[in-house]
Amino acid sequence: MSGNCTNGRVTFERTPGLRLPSNELDQFGPLEFLSKTAPTACYRKCLESEHCEGYFIDHVDQKCVLLRKGSQSVSLEGPLQHSSAWSYHRKICLGGLPCSADKTVVGVNHPLEDFLRSILYMKRGMHIKDILSALLSTSGL
Repeated sequence: MSGNCTNGRVTFERTPGLRLPSNELDQFGPLEFLSKTAPTACYRKCLESEHCEGYFIDHVDQKCVLLRKGSQSVSLEGPLQHSSAWSYHRKICLGGLPCSADKTVVGVNHPLEDFLRSILYMKRGMHIKDILSALLSTSGL
């Protein structure tokens, strides 16, 4: 998350099953490695640091990799690897948008966005327009 979050709330968007490839870490820029770090400690360390853009956590071996400002954005097409033990957490700022009665943020279509993002991670080579086209053709819209 570049910039500040003065009019919102800092939180993390979690993507399970992704890890950095150990042989290509230099292309991501500034990283901080923490061994034997509980997920909550990794979360807090990134949350409290204005220089942290996100983190990867190994829930089994309790390894934490903090992405610092200046790190390359983690791309859907990038060299990420699948691993059920890991998850990626991107720091985001939720604006001060009002909530509806069902506690979803008004103006943010996050259930569909999360669904599409999950599909993109599973089908790395697909483009968003192909996925939207497939969804629209099957829904009859």
